[in-house]
Order: sequence, then structure tokens, then C-alpha cells
Amino acid sequence: MNFSSSLCGRLAIGASLATITLPVFADSTNGVLASVFVILGLGGFTLVNLALQLLFYFNGQYSSRRFVTTHTTLSLLMPILAAVMVLEDNSSTAYLTLNLGLIIIAASLALLPLQLQNSARRSGNHAGWVLLSASVFLLLLSLLAWPLVILTLLIGWFSLNQQPKPSILFHVMRWILLLLSVGWCLYNLYHLWQLLLGS
Repeated sequence: MNFSSSLCGRLAIGASLATITLPVFADSTNGVLASVFVILGLGGFTLVNLALQLLFYFNGQYSSRRFVTTHTTLSLLMPILAAVMVLEDNSSTAYLTLNLGLIIIAASLALLPLQLQNSARRSGNHAGWVLLSASVFLLLLSLLAWPLVILTLLIGWFSLNQQPKPSILFHVMRWILLLLSVGWCLYNLYHLWQLLLGS
């Protein structure tokens, strides 16, 4: 009897504490959206960008100063967006410090092409085909994370400038890739629009 009464007493105390702390957890959602965006959005973007930096370095795109400047500028847009979100939506100094630290790391990695251009290789005769193959791979990955289709479109469109003597097969493959990418992007944007209208 003593055991059961003490067990009931402990359960009652635990339930009371859980009920008391519920409003605390409900009010601590400030800053969560920004943190999720920094960890998932910015983190995923940084990983993909690092892979693209390796591709552009070994494929010879970084031998062009204009390409390096363009890629670096576009890569910095995501850390800037994340910084704006964190400054607008932060709940504590700890969240702010952690998120800003991750943003600084991402921005530093985005600036790597400025250093890599000093030792970049020259583009070869098949540089356009390599970029087209990377676009196909990104299109397949976009089935899991559809925003990657934007990179597919950019790299697929740019691949023509990197192929010294594009063949008919190259043009056909490139246009098929671009049309598939545009269709997939419009399909997902339509569903996103319907989701926003429904909410």
C-alpha cells in the first residue's frame, strides 16, 4: 500500500511539473525557425556549394576571374539571407551567437573561389560535357530536394559557353535537360503556391 501510494504521489508531482512547464516550452519557439533555416537550409546549401567549388576548380571554370566573382557573389546571398532571418527572429543571446557563428563559417566557405582562382586549372575540351553531366546529377537530386533544380538550370544553361565545339548531340541533350528542369521547377512552384493559398 505504501509503495502504490508513493508511486501515485510521484506521478501526481510529475504531471503537475509537466503542466507547469508547458507554457515555457510554448513561449520558447522564438528563434526556432531561423535556427532550422540556418542548420538545414544554409547547411545544405553550403555542402552543395562546396561540391560545386570542387567541380568548377577541377573543370577549369575558376580560370576566369569573371566567373569567380559571379559565383562568389551568388554564394554569399544565402548567408546574407540567413543573417537577416537570425537578426529578425532570435530568442536569446545563445541562439544568436550560435547562428551567427554558423553563418560566418558558411560565408567564409563561400569566399573560397577567390583563393582557388590563383591555382585553377584551365578548362579542357570536354568541360561543357562535364557541366552537363553535373546538371543531370543535380536534376536527379532535385527529386529529393526540388530547389536544387535552380542550380540545374544555371549550370545547364552555362555549359554551352564552356564547350569549345558543341555537337548536335550536346545541343539536344542540353535542351532536353533544360526543358525537364523548367517543367519540374514549375510543377513544384505550383504546388507551393497551392499550399500557401490553402494555409
